[in-house]
Amino acid sequence: MISNRLRPFLRILLAAIIGAMLSITLLRLLRLAHDLHVAGHVNEYIFQYAELLSYVLIIPLALIQISTGYDGVFLNEYLINALLAGVLFSLIEICRITSK
Repeated sequence: MISNRLRPFLRILLAAIIGAMLSITLLRLLRLAHDLHVAGHVNEYIFQYAELLSYVLIIPLALIQISTGYDGVFLNEYLINALLAGVLFSLIEICRITSK
């Protein structure tokens, strides 16, 4: 059985994991839409929407690379977006827990 003191921390951890997984899944779906468009299986309007959304998702990576000056292999869009989404989802869960 999970104690009542540990339960909020597990909820925050779960929110962070879900945020990171959603971010990575969205990036993978956008890459799939691009690959399907190249193969000629996706409508042009769907591809344009996916392309616009991918530019929005790359903005955090670009800002971090510009501010740090680091352009290495380890700093990629999956890592940055997963970390930012995890932090955002966990902060939302912290606000939900503290507002009760």
